[in-house]
Amino acid sequence: MAQGGEMSTTAEVMAHLASGNACQQDAYHVLQSSGLLDILADYHPYPAGTVPIDIDIPGSDLDLLCYAEDLDVFEAEIHNRIGAVAEFKCIRGGDLPDQRPYVTCNLQVGHWPVEIFAQSVPVNKQNAYLHMIVEWRLLQLWETRDTVRSAG
Repeated sequence: MAQGGEMSTTAEVMAHLASGNACQQDAYHVLQSSGLLDILADYHPYPAGTVPIDIDIPGSDLDLLCYAEDLDVFEAEIHNRIGAVAEFKCIRGGDLPDQRPYVTCNLQVGHWPVEIFAQSVPVNKQNAYLHMIVEWRLLQLWETRDTVRSAG
């Protein structure tokens, strides 16, 4: 884990998942064995969402954020590399004036639904990343507050 309790790199998130609870460890093994991180390596994949910060519920998916300068190239490459995987589909979005274009690909890996989100924005500047980091910080503050209350 990075300084301040944040998981700023994919390696840090994966180490966190590998040593986390049973669900997180399962997610780690699925991501490792599926080869998705290797397939997406050129796009700086980052595991995000509810699983890394331990607020997932039954049915939660594994989210992978990616940085793709050219979404057409990204979509074509991903379709060619993993398009045959169960329940694979991609959609384009971002047609609203205040929204950047993106591609979302969904697939099933074992018992996990996986969502791959790509945008021509570095991962650490994407809304999903920023949202997760804020949630993580809040959870850390609440945990610290509860620890102080119980000790006092």
